[in-house]
Amino acid sequence: MPGPETIPPGDEHADGGVIGTPPRVAVPPRRSGFRVGPMVFVPEFRRIEGADPWAHRKGEPRPFALLWAVYLSAAALLTIFAVSRITVPSTGQFVYACRAMLVMVNLGAVVLWPMTRLSQQFPARPARSLLTDLAIVVVPAQAVVWPMPLLAHWDWGVTAAQSASSAAWASLVGAVLMLATRHPSHSGRSLAMLACLGVALAAPALLVVPVMLNRPASADLLLWFSPLTTPYVISAAPSGHGPVMATAEWLLVLAPLPAALGLWLLGGTMGALPPHAPPHAPPLAPHSYPHPRPHPRPHLDPPGDEAVDRAGTGR
Repeated sequence: MPGPETIPPGDEHADGGVIGTPPRVAVPPRRSGFRVGPMVFVPEFRRIEGADPWAHRKGEPRPFALLWAVYLSAAALLTIFAVSRITVPSTGQFVYACRAMLVMVNLGAVVLWPMTRLSQQFPARPARSLLTDLAIVVVPAQAVVWPMPLLAHWDWGVTAAQSASSAAWASLVGAVLMLATRHPSHSGRSLAMLACLGVALAAPALLVVPVMLNRPASADLLLWFSPLTTPYVISAAPSGHGPVMATAEWLLVLAPLPAALGLWLLGGTMGALPPHAPPHAPPLAPHSYPHPRPHPRPHLDPPGDEAVDRAGTGR
């Protein structure tokens, strides 16, 4: 009966293998996913034990600032910068483009901003977070509004009115969000979003009533109470004349500010309810990947012992 195989000292690898066989290399587990260039997207990265499944819904200001800057850039490309590609540039064409740009700015402030924040976790300090968001929305918008007189040949008072109008409507929406943080529930979020949509669409929807009653003066007044129609009525002027702001028109432009201030104070004095924290999903067990099968180790006799069998006797 052949005896056990003996390996001379010094002929072993550190992992116990024999010289002449490749050392065992730890093969990382293969993850399912799809590759896009040098990146591989896998579905397991959110299932790592200890990871926060709500990290993408914390409502941090930096991603929101980046998305807002991208939105303003896309709006400018589709409105102002598209004039030279669609038609012959003229003052009248730039007036329409600037109006459309202002509508896009107000639409993002009164619809996209609350839609984003109401779908995220409410912050622990709502007043501080919402004031930061308000600055993120208003300040970049000013960089878009103030160069418009160079294109549309507006008076600087008209440009200031456009700027104040956008800031006033954004402040009103911020106040609505402030109240929503005091009622952290699904119904509270839904009502706040409906209120923001009402700020944008209520006045245009009510335009049907003065038209049916044959009262055009009332219809013109309703145009001042929507962020989607205010840019048009501020820059409106008779043919051959430039728009000029009167005192009564300034009062209509600043009309959302008293309501916004009152709602901000109401939200600040209300009893703070505990912020709604979505339940964390229980940590899932890590995937059990099959271990790679080790390479078979072929039997190799020590050098010079080819004529010696396993029992130590000659052949």
